[in-house]
Amino acid sequence: LKRVLRRSQSQRTPLPEMPGCCMAAPFSFDAIPPLRPGYKQRTPDFIGLGAPKAGTSWWNSLLLEHPDVHPHRLFDNKSPQDTKELNFFDHFSWRRPDAIEFDTYRKAFAAPKSGICGEWSAYYLGMPLAIERLHKVVPNTKILILVRDPVSRTISHLNHVTLNRGRSFRLTPAWLQFFSTYSVTPEAFLHSLYEHAIARVFRLYGRESTLVLQYEKCVADPQTELKRTYRFLGVDDDFVPENITNEVNRIEYVVDKPDAQQRRDMADFFVEDANRLAQLCPEIDTGLWPEVFEALNQRQLI
Repeated sequence: LKRVLRRSQSQRTPLPEMPGCCMAAPFSFDAIPPLRPGYKQRTPDFIGLGAPKAGTSWWNSLLLEHPDVHPHRLFDNKSPQDTKELNFFDHFSWRRPDAIEFDTYRKAFAAPKSGICGEWSAYYLGMPLAIERLHKVVPNTKILILVRDPVSRTISHLNHVTLNRGRSFRLTPAWLQFFSTYSVTPEAFLHSLYEHAIARVFRLYGRESTLVLQYEKCVADPQTELKRTYRFLGVDDDFVPENITNEVNRIEYVVDKPDAQQRRDMADFFVEDANRLAQLCPEIDTGLWPEVFEALNQRQLI
């Protein structure tokens, strides 16, 4: 039996390297680089909470083009997509971080005297207890949230996780199907239910400290929506980035896209949440989400 086990273990495909430190585990104090000349440690001026696959990489890149906006201290300009997100509060489940862990998070931010700094971790909005943990350590920061048509966002999320996480696990087709059914699909759908999470953000941080953006509006008129964002953060809103319309983090599609009827079925799943979201955030235009808007009309919710 021992010989069989040894032979089986020797024939296994080597495991891939773990993802970057901020995805694999909460970063430690030792991972934070020294302060840059002229920078001082400070609490974050803004935190982007989500949602994944709603244009957060694009919008974050436009923020960082502003001369007065600075990234967190673990950010690497050579690999911006890999280091954009700290993901610190993704890892604790129901355990509350201790005082050292909270203090470690605070130390991840610095900026020159005239600048501001922050981060954008796209999973915080839908990750259980992440918002509450964040509020415990930085109760006075400004919050950015970017939402997208829940049908399109869900499909993009399914594709992203299947392509990246699924491949990194080197799953066989059977295990990939199992992974998709019980892990990826529920995750993708649940991250498109916005209202409950945003209501929690409003309760903790207040509406005046929260800016909710809509991806479709940002695509249609990026300059106006970016001006709103800069103004909310308190920096010069006349600044216009050079790469305002550049696509960021676009990847190939490896999952089958749903047909028109399947998209309507998905919209029907999201319709109650979208109705509550529209009441909570009147600035969200559900007319920009075609299948959801149709479902709202059929239910006579608008």
